[in-house]
Amino acid sequence: MALSKGVLKALIITELNGLGIVTQGEHAKASLMAEAIANAIVDHLQADAEVQTTSGAPDGEHTGKIL
Repeated sequence: MALSKGVLKALIITELNGLGIVTQGEHAKASLMAEAIANAIVDHLQADAEVQTTSGAPDGEHTGKIL
């Protein structure tokens, strides 16, 4: 499954709402914060993640693109 900023944002908002944090309305900024956090996490994982292989190409630690 590819990483999705939108899906991660929705998950963060769901968690915030579950804690009673208001994410909608004229003055609510939690949705913007959720979007910024989701964007940063996905960007970081896609840029810097490493994966462990257990089969296929030589086993061990490799760098590569996380989708």
